[in-house]
This record gives sequence, structure tokens and C-alpha cells, in this order.
Amino acid sequence: MKKIIFILLAFQCATVSGQNWYSKIIDPFGGKHELADAMILAGDTLLIRARTIGNTDSFLYSSVLKYDINSDVIIESKYFEEVESGANFIYSKPIRLLLSSQDVPDLKNITVNVINKLSLQHDSSISLTIPDNRYYSHTIKKAIKFGDKFFMGGQALDNQIFIPYTGWYKDQENAVFFVLNDDLQTDTVLIIPPTSGAFLKIEDLAVGSDSILYVSFLEKYLVSNVPFPYLEDRHVIYGFDKGYQKVFEWFGPDFSGDDTRSCLAVAADSTLYHVYQSDYSHVHVVARRPAGQVIWDMKIDSTIGQRLYHISKLMVAQNGDLVVAGAISAVGDKLGLSGFIARISPQGVLKWKRAFRVNQNFDPTLPEDFPYQAGFKDLAELPGGDLLAAGYVRKYVGGAPPANPFNFDIWLVRTSSEGCLWDDCGYIQDIVTKDNYIPLVTPDNEWVADYFYPLFPSLSPEIRRYTFSSDSTLLSGKYYRQLIYSKNMSSGPWQSTGEYLREDNGKVFKIWGNGNQPERLIYDMDFGVGDTLVPHPDPALGQGDRKIVQVGTIELLDGEPRKFLLLKSSQCIDTTMWIEGMGDVARLFWTEVFCSMGEDFPPAFIRCFSTNGQLLYKRPDVDGCYTSSSKDVVLPEMKVYPNPASDVLLFDMEDISLINSVNIFDATGHLMLSNQKFLSKSKIDVSHLPNGFYIGIAYFKNETQKSFKIIINR
Repeated sequence: MKKIIFILLAFQCATVSGQNWYSKIIDPFGGKHELADAMILAGDTLLIRARTIGNTDSFLYSSVLKYDINSDVIIESKYFEEVESGANFIYSKPIRLLLSSQDVPDLKNITVNVINKLSLQHDSSISLTIPDNRYYSHTIKKAIKFGDKFFMGGQALDNQIFIPYTGWYKDQENAVFFVLNDDLQTDTVLIIPPTSGAFLKIEDLAVGSDSILYVSFLEKYLVSNVPFPYLEDRHVIYGFDKGYQKVFEWFGPDFSGDDTRSCLAVAADSTLYHVYQSDYSHVHVVARRPAGQVIWDMKIDSTIGQRLYHISKLMVAQNGDLVVAGAISAVGDKLGLSGFIARISPQGVLKWKRAFRVNQNFDPTLPEDFPYQAGFKDLAELPGGDLLAAGYVRKYVGGAPPANPFNFDIWLVRTSSEGCLWDDCGYIQDIVTKDNYIPLVTPDNEWVADYFYPLFPSLSPEIRRYTFSSDSTLLSGKYYRQLIYSKNMSSGPWQSTGEYLREDNGKVFKIWGNGNQPERLIYDMDFGVGDTLVPHPDPALGQGDRKIVQVGTIELLDGEPRKFLLLKSSQCIDTTMWIEGMGDVARLFWTEVFCSMGEDFPPAFIRCFSTNGQLLYKRPDVDGCYTSSSKDVVLPEMKVYPNPASDVLLFDMEDISLINSVNIFDATGHLMLSNQKFLSKSKIDVSHLPNGFYIGIAYFKNETQKSFKIIINR
């Protein structure tokens, strides 16, 4: 069978090649449910605190892991049944860790547990209780060191204030800070009530270089200036000086639905960064001066479909950039939650944002239809600039569907400073998040293809131009564009293929003309390695399951990075490739139906692809291409010899100065010589190329190109 050769694809496999970047799933306690909540970097050791569910009950306990960032392995781990889950952990002295926890049995105390950092042994516990009996505490949220004091932040319920509004049938819930000195003795207890209404919940803490403690809250407050009062949600930020006096406050807009946590970070120049959500699907990152003035306010949402970012961590990097981490939910599809990291300059310019998914590329035990649920809870910057994110992966036991039991595992992802897991830093991490996504189903795109009649292989192929109709057709309640073709290379008439396609959020669906049969997903740029496209419903026509075996990026003639998917069918010998905005390289939109059938029946290669008349791809082994803006391209006469060659290639042309440069590819499509200039008037050095078959492309000054085939043999 003929091999499919796509010369432009000089890509790298998505595999680790010696660098430290990785994505790892960690299950240190054999089946317990672990979610990494916080981490502290101490030299070459990363200390990770995880929220853990025991095997015999539903209480949340704590575990601590020591991770060596040089060898990328866990060097020690400890599961503390006596330390229930709580907030982050902090240092009190060089070898002491403070783990705050909630006291679930009686709901009256917050406990601070002292852990030896070196041995991970539990040394002692301090119980924190509010003196006033009207308050009782039941959970801890955040802890931080502020000056020479430790602020242990939690919630305090007031049993004398009952909230009688719809959706809230509880006592008023106040924020509380237990302020401890270095000997862990209580210095004071601060009770912070909501402005009005139900509760004020601590979400994040940050200390600025101006000695201000910033605290972000989620407040459910009473809207009373209406005929029927009700409770509304909003974010609140307060700033306190060392005398516990409020010196800053900010009240965010009302919101409803799933929310991103209001995280905080403070830069060296005292710029305050925080997050808020303006409505269900818009998440903002804000930079403020200490006095409260907004420096910039930007949306971090993707422009592709409707996606909601759940932000869990803000961090100021060594170079002053703001790094954001959390999870992204793909609304309207079945991808669930993916982890994401974004990097923003101090001026408010989004440098990059990347999504990360856990799939078979990282864990072969995951089922193909795994409904991804993963995210990051904390973030750190390593010496040298690498980023390390810690979080969770939800994994169904035995590949069971969502209704059956599941467990969480700890997830660690280490990337470069550019957020990359592979050397190919242009790699689009498993999910379409880039703002300049290139559409496929548009009348601006045009393909010229050699069309083979699949059921009549003895018939000669014909050259066809394909594009999409300028108007849409309503079928089964959705709008599709018709795939049309013409046998005339300069104009119409256009004929219908009987196929209608629509594009939605990086996915392409196809339906036949009458719309009586359900649409089929034939193309999904959200997919990653291990994902599978459903087969054609007719086994006689379909190729079976088409699994994604590789993902990467590629540039066509316009230099725009595009995502590609490499697919392997369960019933076909060869692989096929989809490129964002271009589609199937080999068979246009027939990938799901027909396999190639050997030497006498090659696949229906496209000859060229253009957008708005701009030629973006041309098969290098075909002389001549047609687009709506250009008839057959006239190429100059060129002879390349000797063939076979050993040390040099000679080019014979009437005017050799017409050639700008030459590229040479091997038989697998890898670029071996790039932008090669002539040694003299007409020679190119090929002495370092191994023996084998090569295809070259000569690029002319009139923006045309001509291919040639050579053999190197010594």
C-alpha cells in the first residue's frame, strides 16, 4: 500500500525528551481519595498537603508528602488520621509545620497541629475556641503569617442571629481570625460579620510589602431595597494593618451560578491582584494600586464557545508576571474539567493560557470514554522558571460510568516557564483555548482534490474544487452549510455533495441532505491522545473507531500555528491527519467512511488548500494548483541532477536567480534542509544526508514552488 506522505509536517512527537517537564498522577495511600490542596517549596523539596478521605468513613483527613523536584519522586509521605482536613499550611519555626484543621465531631473547635518538617511526625495540637458562647466554629479556611503573628482564618456561627430568607435557613456565619504569637498562644480573636444578611466566608489571604493583610471573602448579603428582600452573592476584599484596623475595602458585582474563587496576590511594588466573576461565564483578573485604583481589568475567558474558568491560585513570578491556575469547564460538551495555567504581564497583557487534561497519554489505565475531571489548587515557581502545579484528578473505579464509585488522585504538572510539557512549545495543550482558533466550515475555505470514486476504483479520478455554501440551511433545528463542488477550476457551476456540516466550539458535525438521520461528529479539535471518534453507523462503510494517537502543531504557508490530530482507525492500515481550519489532509471530509485499499486505490488526496484566495497548502509532489483567485500556476522549467546524488545537487534553469531557497524532506516528511541557499550559482551541498529517498521543494520569487524527487546513494 502506498504510504501517505505529508511533506509540510516536520513535527515532533509529544513525548518528553530529556527535560524535567511532566504530568504525573500520584496515589500514595492506595485507594484513599487524595486531592492536593497546598504546597510549600523548601529548597529542593516540595511539601504537599492533601485532603484525604479514609476508607472507613467520610471524614476528610490530612496527608503530607515530601517530593524531590530533582528526581521527580515522592521521598516520604504521611497520613494523619488525627489531623482533619483544613486549609493551607505554614511554617512557625524552621522545622515546624502548622496544619490547621476542623473539629468535625463537636463543631466547636479549630485545631492547629504541629508537624515536624523533617520526620513528618505529629508533635502536638493546640485547640482554638472563641470565648463568647454565642459563636461556634466548624471549619478552617486559610492561614498566613503576618508580621510576627499567625492568622488562622475560619468561620464562626452566631446562634443568636437566624437568617429567615429563602435559600438560607441557618445562623449567621461570620469570618473569624485566631491571631497567634510565635509560641502559638492566642493573642486575639477577630470576628468579622457580613455587612448584612447571611455569611462572610474567607477565600484567600495575601500580605503586601506595605504591611497590609488583604483578605478576600465570599459574602451572601441582604438586598433590602426591594419589595421582597433576598440574599445575593458578591466578592469582598478587606485590607488590615498590623493594628487590625481596616484600611482598604472593595465590593464586587453580584453574581450567580458557579463561581471562581476570589484569589489574591501582591507584587513587590504593592500592586494587588485579585479575581472576580461578573456573571455566569466571565471571569476577570484585576490589578489595583494600594489605594484601590484599577490599573487594568481583563477577562481571561476563551473566545471559543462558552467556557468557565474556576481560578484557584494567583502567583507573582520572579520576573513580575502574574501566573493564574485552576480548572476550566467546557460548557455544552462532555469534557468536564481540565486544569489550566495562564501567564499575564504586569501591564495586563495575556502572554499565554494553556489547558491540561489527564488522558491515556499520561495514564494508559484510563478508559477511552473517560469523562475528564481535573484541576489545579496551588502553584509554585521553581528555580530556573519552571512552573509546578498541584491538584487533583477524578478517576472512576475500574472505568465505571459516572453513577458508580470514583476516587481522586493527586495530580502534579511541571511545565516550562511558557507552560509547555514538550519541547514543541507551540503545542496546544489537548484542548482548544487559543483566541485565534481557525474555523473550518466557512465559504472562505477552498480545497482542490483528486476525487476517486470509492465504489468504482477502475474509474479515473477527477479534479474537483470544494467549498461551503455562503448561506445556511436549517435541518433538524440546527443550521448547516452545504459542502459543494465544481469540476471547473476557474468558476462554477457548483454542485451539491448532499452533505451538510456545521462547526461548534472546535467540533464539526455532518448530516445528510434530508436531515432525517442524526448528525455525526467527524472532527473535534478539543480531543487529545487516547480520545476516540465514534464510527460510522453503517459497518459496511465505516472505518470503525478512529483513535487520536498524536497531537501537535503545524504551520502552513501563512505561518499561523495550527493544531493537528493524527488518527488511527481500527479497520484501516494507514493513519489520517486532521489540521485545524484545513480538515483531513488525505481524504477531505471522507475520513470516517473509506479506507485506502492498496496501490491501485490510493486515498483521495487534496491538491491544495486556500483561504480567501490565499494559497496555504500545496501538495509538493503535484505540479499545478487551482484556487478561485488563481488558475493553473505557471512554473518555470527546472532540472535537478544527478539522480542518484552523493555530495551535491545541481540545478539547471534558464534563470537560476528565480529560486529564493530550497527545502528538502525525507520520506517520512521530516525537514532535513531548510531554506537552503546555493553554494555557488547552482549547487546545494547534500553530503551530510543519509542514503535514501527525498522530496525537495524549490521556492521561486514569484511565490510559486516546484517539487522534485531525488535519491541519495553513496
